[in-house]
Amino acid sequence: MVRRDEVKDMPKPTQKDAELLLQVMALIRDAEGRRAHRWLLEEFDVKSYRRFRQKYPRGSLGSTYFDRVMSDWEILATLALNGLISDDLVFDMFFVKPFWDKAEPIVQGLRKEWKSPRLYENFEVLVQRALEWDKTHPPKITTVSEKKK
Repeated sequence: MVRRDEVKDMPKPTQKDAELLLQVMALIRDAEGRRAHRWLLEEFDVKSYRRFRQKYPRGSLGSTYFDRVMSDWEILATLALNGLISDDLVFDMFFVKPFWDKAEPIVQGLRKEWKSPRLYENFEVLVQRALEWDKTHPPKITTVSEKKK
């Protein structure tokens, strides 16, 4: 296991990081943001861009929720990727992959339709970085069944 103090390139999160994270959380956790994030994880079941546009045309609640969730993650990802907020704080607090897994086929379709290959790219890169971070940051606790192994 790699400990934080063994990683030379990773600065310790600061009070400023924490304050910024709390500001981002306030943005994400307003009532509409909570509904949108919950909708994507619990109700969103579309697996293709074509079906997404059929089921959620522009201006629909589903399209609005999708845009909201992607924008929230893109904001957080942009801050993290530019070193303005600690990866440790972001990855310790958020499990980003489930959101990207649901959104990826839609994002790929949007990129093609809008001829914008960089659309939500910071969010995509954040997910890749989170997967790498997970390799060096095992869970802090283990379940009873894991202890018996």
